[in-house]
Amino acid sequence: MITLSFISSVRRAALAMAIAGAAGCVGDPAALSSPNAPDTIMSAVQISPAVAVVSVGGTQQFTIAGTTLAGTPFTAFDSVVYSLNTLSDTARATITPDGMLRGTGVSTAAVLVNVLAYQRGAIRFDQALVQVTAAVVPVTALSIQPVAPDSAKLSSGIAKSIVPRLWNPVTNESVANPVMQYRVSPADAQKVALYFPTKSITTPYGGYTVQTSRFIGSKSISPTANQIVPLVSEGSVWIYGAVTAYGTPLKDSVLYTFTYPYTATVTANKTNLELTSLSENQIVTLMHGATVTFTNGVAGTDPLTIAFTFSDSTAATAASPAATTGGASGNVTALRGGQSSTRVFATPGTYTWTAAAAGQAPWEGQVVHGTLVIK
Repeated sequence: MITLSFISSVRRAALAMAIAGAAGCVGDPAALSSPNAPDTIMSAVQISPAVAVVSVGGTQQFTIAGTTLAGTPFTAFDSVVYSLNTLSDTARATITPDGMLRGTGVSTAAVLVNVLAYQRGAIRFDQALVQVTAAVVPVTALSIQPVAPDSAKLSSGIAKSIVPRLWNPVTNESVANPVMQYRVSPADAQKVALYFPTKSITTPYGGYTVQTSRFIGSKSISPTANQIVPLVSEGSVWIYGAVTAYGTPLKDSVLYTFTYPYTATVTANKTNLELTSLSENQIVTLMHGATVTFTNGVAGTDPLTIAFTFSDSTAATAASPAATTGGASGNVTALRGGQSSTRVFATPGTYTWTAAAAGQAPWEGQVVHGTLVIK
């Protein structure tokens, strides 16, 4: 047990050393340097290439680069170790301790390559994705561009699956389902969630795991492979893709514009003796031109009807295709259980909706309200 008196003596000794050191530094700037200065401490490491494609029998040399706490390049590692992540990975590739990988079996899922760096007791870790094909495909181009009818405009919180293409434009040969990992600039890291495998490795000091989920409040955002999820509703972000295919580095990028959502659903229901809605007293922000679906959430056999009215009914215009229940535009007339009616809000502004119940006591006459902000 470490006693308080021992801790106090250690603190007194440290203070005495600090005072003595300060006295010796007068007029001697060189004495101010510290062996633990931020530009000497390893902060992070990055494996290169982060994504690679090799053939069975083909090879790929991996390297590692680091940065210090001050953000400067770092190379003074005490040791660096490369390894494959799982037993199934070893059935598809081999790797030497210095990072030379060789493909040995076709992979339908990414082979995970770990690199572990040690420096002054600190451990930093990174992971690369490798795809092993049966033979070399003479690819010369990478595309992560949206495939029609998709566009580069995304709504906040909505997952987008990028369809990467690794192919030869002359012969039209391609790598099937290419493995990809996307990046953004550090300045944009809080604007979009990217897919990264959950990185985990067993070290001499025990398990080492890096969690990769992003959080918005209490909501966890966890994109799957090839997905990105906007975390903001305004602005633009460059998404970068890169792969080293059979030794040739290939890159592509897309400028995605983030917007407020274009769709929403407002449902009213009855809970016990009250008319309720998850959207009650909520402010839902949407992009102009958004389509909103209004729904009576009670069972189809329930006699309770629900109507939705708007502070400006002229702003709730007809959807395409036009609603067949509740009226085509303006206020939504009484909906029976399970019925829905859609409206488009094309004009920016703030609109209040009111859901009113009828046809069954004690819910008859009860109302709930919410707000739509159209940007």
